[in-house]
Amino acid sequence: AYLSAIVVYLYAHDFKQAQNCYNDCA
Repeated sequence: AYLSAIVVYLYAHDFKQAQNCYNDCA
C-alpha cells in the first residue's frame, strides 16, 4: 500500500508537470 501511494503521488506530480508544460507550449 505504501509503495502504491508513492507511485500514485509521483504519477499525479508528473501529470501536473505535463499539464504545465502543455499550457506553456500552447
